Order: sequence, then structure tokens, then C-alpha cells
Amino acid sequence: MQRRKLEEVLDVYEQRLGDSKYLAGDEFTLADLVHLPNCHHIAESGRFRYLLESRRNVWRWWSTISSRDSWQRVVRYMKTVEDEHKLESLLELRRKRRGAVVRQVRKDPRKHIIAKSETV
Repeated sequence: MQRRKLEEVLDVYEQRLGDSKYLAGDEFTLADLVHLPNCHHIAESGRFRYLLESRRNVWRWWSTISSRDSWQRVVRYMKTVEDEHKLESLLELRRKRRGAVVRQVRKDPRKHIIAKSETV
């Protein structure tokens, strides 16, 4: 259902972009800017990329706005943040795996040794 709605919107964009370079005319405006994050998600997904590629004018528009230097810097920054998050998650997982080490602790020398779980 939502894909069909998106297809309808993109069809309107396809028609509009047949008459102008950008959504609101021949200048890059906020109307184009606000589409960058969502279109980036669509373009990067293997499953839905065809929604943009199958519309010649939409694909031209997307290629134009997504190749802007400012957007390319944002994409690089997002990738860096994503990579750092993955690394932090991996390190946290390793810490958790090493954290529950069983050590022998003698509570009372006259009694048996008991096992106590400690975080190292």
C-alpha cells in the first residue's frame, strides 16, 4: 500500500521534472533539499532503488542533487558515524563476553570454596 503511494508521488515528480531541472523550478531549493535523506535511503536499498531508476527524470534529478559536494560530505560523515557505531557495538559485545569471568573466592577459610561471578 505505501509503496503504491510512493510510486504515485514519484510519477507526479517524473512529470514535474520533465518541465524543470528541480522540483520547484530551475534552481535547487528547499523542496529538493528535504528529499535527500529519504531518496538516499531508497537509492541505497537494493530492494527499492528501481523506484527512482525506472523514472528517467526522477533519476536525473536524483543523480544531480545527490552528487552535490555538500551532500557527498554528509554521506561520508554518516558512513563514518555508522562505522564508529558498529565498532563500538563490537567492542561492547567483546567486553560483555569477557565480563562474566568465574573466580574462586574463599569466603571463610574453614568452609568450602565458592564460585563468584565478577566483571573484569
